[in-house]
Amino acid sequence: MNRLDEKLAGRRPLLTCYLPVGDPLIPVEVTQVYIDCGVDILELGMPSPAPYLDGEDVSASMARAIDAGNAITALPGFVALAKVSPDGPACISMCYADFDADAALAADAYDGIDGLLMLGLDSRPDRAELEAAMRVREIRLIRLVSTDLPPAELIAARPGDGYLMLQAAGGVTGPRDTLAPDNRAKIERIRASGLAQPILLGFGISTAEQSAEAIGMGADGVVIGSMCVRKALEGTDALRAFLSSIRKRLDG
Repeated sequence: MNRLDEKLAGRRPLLTCYLPVGDPLIPVEVTQVYIDCGVDILELGMPSPAPYLDGEDVSASMARAIDAGNAITALPGFVALAKVSPDGPACISMCYADFDADAALAADAYDGIDGLLMLGLDSRPDRAELEAAMRVREIRLIRLVSTDLPPAELIAARPGDGYLMLQAAGGVTGPRDTLAPDNRAKIERIRASGLAQPILLGFGISTAEQSAEAIGMGADGVVIGSMCVRKALEGTDALRAFLSSIRKRLDG
């Protein structure tokens, strides 16, 4: 069974955390910290030269990965570590539309991947072929819906068979001091539109308190990116303390 399906069918609030692939400052062994701390879904970030939705933390990490030039070949190592434990995290590939997905498929780098979140997917001329390739491999499609809930994005999200990531704040990724309270109404609007996928709030969420607020607003889980990168660069102890605090707060 696809491991993402298992996580989405569970009862506890979902914790999705970004882990960059190919960044020489964040080695593959860091994956174990995410596993130990109860992260449900690893968002394995593939680098882009133009990460237009990402702030300084993630953009700098992607630049280092591009300089290293080994992200595609490094990806299977992260997945293999995550899949050692039968109850370990699901693995999704997060990338932009400029990512060479054909090369990743040809290199079997997507073996064991449970989901794909490709920002700008609809701009690719080979979108239908890529989606078909994912479905053949039982890789679930995940959609991002912008904070202003564009109708076109909600329509495009309907066929998704993973979860829906709702942009909780405008602008690029990066820690925010507060979580906008209007996200409650946005989640309700998405539900009312008929979308049945779990909704995870991301963008700006960077504390245990904000994570709990997101669940209180009706989200099924949270996505944390920039702060994970920041803590990983501080060291495994800092990352472990941060992730453990989030998991503990989500579990009540």
